[in-house]
Amino acid sequence: MAAKNIDPLSVDEPTGGEEEEDEKEEEEQRGAEWSKKTQVPVKQLRAHREAVTAARLCFNDSFLLSCSSDTTAVLWDVESCRPRRLFSGVHEKPVSECAVIPNSNR
Repeated sequence: MAAKNIDPLSVDEPTGGEEEEDEKEEEEQRGAEWSKKTQVPVKQLRAHREAVTAARLCFNDSFLLSCSSDTTAVLWDVESCRPRRLFSGVHEKPVSECAVIPNSNR
């Protein structure tokens, strides 16, 4: 059986001939099926009062840094989904971008 390059983010069903039918039968036997209604688990982290303008994973994906139009930035603990540190009162205007600079105290 030849390997196919199928885009996993595509909403179109894969097209093919006889090979596709064989693959569908194999998937049905394994209990799998092609679905456009795939659900992805999502958690909402609430600390900003206005729209979040950027978010970046950092420190080996154990923390998330988010910034907002409400002039704040929040460092989140990914494991507990709780704010680790709130940076407020530092900016007078909306924060449009955020980043962690390695090997620095900033």
